[in-house]
Amino acid sequence: MKIQWPFAALLIAGLFTSAAADAACTRNPFQMGWDAANQACQDIAQGYTPMPWGHRRGMHGEFIPLPEPERTCTWQDVVECKNAAAQYLRRFQNHGCARLIRRNAQLTSALGRPIGSAQQVWRTYVNTTCNLP
Repeated sequence: MKIQWPFAALLIAGLFTSAAADAACTRNPFQMGWDAANQACQDIAQGYTPMPWGHRRGMHGEFIPLPEPERTCTWQDVVECKNAAAQYLRRFQNHGCARLIRRNAQLTSALGRPIGSAQQVWRTYVNTTCNLP
């Protein structure tokens, strides 16, 4: 009986540790892909190019790392996430965004300088959101 209690305690502790290790994984990869596509289309429409993945600009222009975002857990989640992003572009109200991506429209700054393309923004959002870490 003395051997069974420590084993049971170890088993229960292992279960709680496993659950905590997966806490950063998404439980809804479809919604995550849909949201990434929505954000990408909004940024393309506004001519905004995202910062390098995992960073934001500080007050003095320096790159500041962001906390680790939710991520996909399995390759099936990656497929579901990317599928959701593709389905987002097929909706009638998003055809304009899809056309800009297909044409690889150039995005320009307020001063008229080229700052990237629609395809670059799209790939940045979908790949950093949907791919496994």
